[in-house]
Amino acid sequence: MNDSFVLVEHFTSNDLANDIFGLYRLLDLCNDDGSNGIVDKIIISKEQLKKLCNDMVPSSFKSISEINYTKLNSTSIRLIGCYGNRNLIAKFLLNRDIIKQQIYDLLTASISTDDINQPSLRPGIYLLKVNSNLGLIIHWPEIGCYVNSLSAASQIKRNMVNLHRYLTKLTDHQMCFMNDKDLENFDFNLENSDTNTDNDDDTDDDEYEVKKCQEEQEDFKIDDGFKVLF
Repeated sequence: MNDSFVLVEHFTSNDLANDIFGLYRLLDLCNDDGSNGIVDKIIISKEQLKKLCNDMVPSSFKSISEINYTKLNSTSIRLIGCYGNRNLIAKFLLNRDIIKQQIYDLLTASISTDDINQPSLRPGIYLLKVNSNLGLIIHWPEIGCYVNSLSAASQIKRNMVNLHRYLTKLTDHQMCFMNDKDLENFDFNLENSDTNTDNDDDTDDDEYEVKKCQEEQEDFKIDDGFKVLF
């Protein structure tokens, strides 16, 4: 074989969700027209959900209003959450032989959000079936999601928070993939000023009194954590 020969995989589209075996998009981050311009919305990926249901139980999903939940509930799969730095998530999948090198290179390529010609994976929540008994629920973040909080767009931060909430609803255990630089960008003293705005219009001053209800315990326990076998 010629050493210069390189096997190039043919991709069906610019959406890598169609080319990663066992990957299903559950929640998609899309742009939509709002009253104040373009806004981001998190929607259910109906076609991907249909494919997932029918792959697990044939003919279980006929339409969004006709899903055989009884048959789907008869199946069982353990779900582990993954979130953090997209490059580290991709490296983990590569090291576990879950994805190929070419897919890894595309997932970690430095591309702008406006580059629509380069195959990429859109931000959102994904299910990656590792085997018949184990699936990874992956929060695939937006570009610039973990940059310095002062420079990151507020919309990106809101999207990150909302997607992470969905991740914690779907899984009881999560694996975090971050490096020291990512952690340096976290402001652990920041109060939830721009994410919790439900009561911004309340002008009434309420007085509260905190009463001691039980003795505080100074000690704490560290659990052993959990193991994931691939």
